[in-house]
Amino acid sequence: MKKSLAILLILFTLYSCKNHSAVDYCNAGEKKMHEKSDVGDDALNKAKYKVAVLDFDTAINLDNKYVKAYALRALAKSALGDHDGAMADAEKITSLHPDSASSYIFVANIRQNDFKDFEGAIKAYDQAIKLQSDIPSIYALRGHAEKQTKDYAAAIKDYDHAISICPTGNSLMPYLYSGRGQVKVDMNDKSGACLDFSKAVSLGYTGAQQLIDDNCK
Repeated sequence: MKKSLAILLILFTLYSCKNHSAVDYCNAGEKKMHEKSDVGDDALNKAKYKVAVLDFDTAINLDNKYVKAYALRALAKSALGDHDGAMADAEKITSLHPDSASSYIFVANIRQNDFKDFEGAIKAYDQAIKLQSDIPSIYALRGHAEKQTKDYAAAIKDYDHAISICPTGNSLMPYLYSGRGQVKVDMNDKSGACLDFSKAVSLGYTGAQQLIDDNCK
């Protein structure tokens, strides 16, 4: 999940900001978010996110269409437990770029992570797929959300489709097999799950070996 959010942030930088002062504040806030703090020091962690939010506030006041600032502020608010604020920022991004699949994927991530609203996440993924139907990772993300709602048939269908359109040799492929295998575990399809986990290992995902050890003995 963290990897997909990182990719989205990179995509959001494509929506350039012409206000250099806004960019400076946004960069400062992002730097503060990434500052290392002692493990378990909740007060220090919260403090750095609060200060980062102030930087993002300033960036947005300078340029109220600055997508990356909204996205980073959403993540900072999420870390602070301000889940409604995080969602408001995520939805602001969709209002600024309603034709961007990335905007709806970001909303789906917030719905899943902050609210455990998997049905809402699925709807956001539906919209993303309407806008861009050829990206395997979106189907996999929707499949994961469908797994959480126990709609296993839909989840398998999405993973199947993701595998079918994923280019040979793509680094995502082993994770698609692993994800589908985990759905099959929930369906009590042990043999099917183990075949998928073995395929994931053969494609280079060594972490799937633990899934084999846990489910295939």
